[in-house]
Amino acid sequence: MGEASKLDFLLALGEEVCGALSPPVPENLIVPQDGYGTWRQAFGSDPSPEALAALGEPELEQLRAVCAGYFECPEVSVEHIRLAVSRTLARWPARPT
Repeated sequence: MGEASKLDFLLALGEEVCGALSPPVPENLIVPQDGYGTWRQAFGSDPSPEALAALGEPELEQLRAVCAGYFECPEVSVEHIRLAVSRTLARWPARPT
């Protein structure tokens, strides 16, 4: 993925995280950059469409737990995370391997 495409993907991820997690996270406490930051905190690597597509239930729960702690919002659910992932992948599908 080229640098411009990578930035476009990260923007899409951030927008979808904001949309899927607010509510329960108050709108004034979440910004698109949080999508990248919470991913890095959860997995220690950069997000990609392929990494999103490969998430299983344990990884979705791991990301949920990080988001719930980061936003101090225990109401964040795996369904919120799953929605953010599916919306991001609808915009940026993973390439077949």
